[in-house]
Parts: sequence; C-alpha cells; structure tokens
Amino acid sequence: HRTSNKLSGSHKPLSFGGRGHTYITVTDGGVFEDLYELRFGDATDAYAGSSEIAITNGTLKCAGAITIGRDSRCKTNYKVTVAGEDGLLEAKDGLTLGSTSYAGGTERTGGSAMLLVDGGTVNVTGALNVGAEHERVQDTLKVMGSTAKVTAGSIACTTNAVVKFVVPEGGFVNGCDDDSVVNVSGDIVLSSVDVWPTPIEIDATACTSGSWQTLMQAGGAISNLDESQVSVSVASGKNYELNLEKDGDQTKSLKLRIFSAAPRGTVIIYR
Repeated sequence: HRTSNKLSGSHKPLSFGGRGHTYITVTDGGVFEDLYELRFGDATDAYAGSSEIAITNGTLKCAGAITIGRDSRCKTNYKVTVAGEDGLLEAKDGLTLGSTSYAGGTERTGGSAMLLVDGGTVNVTGALNVGAEHERVQDTLKVMGSTAKVTAGSIACTTNAVVKFVVPEGGFVNGCDDDSVVNVSGDIVLSSVDVWPTPIEIDATACTSGSWQTLMQAGGAISNLDESQVSVSVASGKNYELNLEKDGDQTKSLKLRIFSAAPRGTVIIYR
C-alpha cells in the first residue's frame, strides 16, 4: 500500500485473518488511517490462517483499538512489524497482543503474536497489553534498531509475555540522556509468576556503546520488576550493569550500561 487510504465515516471494525493468509504492507510514505477499529486474526474457527502487517517507512493510524491474534481458538501466528525511521503505528484506544480471554474456547495452545518495532515508532494512547490470559503460548514485544520508540498510556504483560530488547551497536538513540525507548505515562505491570519465561530479555551482544541506556520508564511504577526478572546477554569480554531506578519503594525505570571487562594484571616472567 503506497498511497493515502482513508476510511473516514466507517464505524465498523476492520477484521483480517480467516482461513487464508492475510498480508498487508504500508511502505515508502504510504498512509493507512482513519480506521475505526482493527482486529487482526479475528477468525472464528481453529483453521484460521496467519496474518501479518508490515509497516516500513509508512503510517498506519487507528482511532480505536488494535487487537492482534484476537480469537483463542486460532492456532496460527500473527505479526506486526514497524520498521524504518519513518515507520509509524498509532492506536488511540489500545493495542492488545495475543488472544483475548473473552473470545471463546479455552487456552490457546498454538500460534503466537508479535509486535516487532525495528527502528520505527509505536504510539498507543490507551493500554498496550502484551500477551493475554488463558493461553499457553509466548507473545512478544520486540524492540530493536537504533531509532525504535514505544509510548503508551500503560503496559500490562501477562504470564506468557516477553519484552525483548536487541540493543544495537551504538545503543538506542531514544534511550540516552534520560529519555526512554519504552515510555509510558501510567504503570508498567509485569508478570510475577516464576514458572513462566523471564519477562524482560536484553540482547546486547552487538552493543559497544558505554552510555547508560534507559530501556523502560514509567510515569507511575513498574510492578514486579527486580534484577531476577531481567535476562541479559553480552559479548565475550564485556560486562553490564543494570540500574532499577526507584522513587521510594516504587521502581520507575530500567537502565542498562555495557562496559569492557577490567584489564587483568600483567605477569612478567624472567628467564
């Protein structure tokens, strides 16, 4: 989709994902806006096909809610990618990754939902819900690319949800100088159930920047976050430091710093 496409005046949800595969692209300055509500993977049976939206240096705006992988009976994958410095996804009412508990059926045992922010921008005025209740598959919010940016009113991660940061070589542009890669005006609530995956994964194996990176920041509080909830991978010869910045007993932000290992002492052998 390379030109402007407006659906003004429509007050009906736009649903994608039946028995076939649904693929939508918004690229190279293309605009897809004035959507009333977007349901992605809104199928009605267990034979639903996979669905994907790929935004690359384009814009998709929704005046209502965006729900990805809506029906718990679906067994296939749903993916939304927001790539390129000019890639933009906006949802005014909220954005949900993963099947919703009210959609019928029982626990979802197959398929997954992913929001991949690869250098683009995601703005959610309401709640960004990563994962949903009553399912046994992993849904993911993955943030990578130096210019990636996510803002939301609040974030809620359920027991199966993972937020993964892939820190680029020079770090995140939006993560320096006390700005944040993921920034919310309200609360960030993480799962506190030990049997599920660690909710925060940080892959910094390619990062050489020694600057502090503010990865997550809440205007309210980040619930259920301590260092045991964060998994970090770094390259050989590198160390890292986490800083869970607090205001009283409330965690307000998650910061990361990569640095070289301290040099070892020199041993001189005389013959």
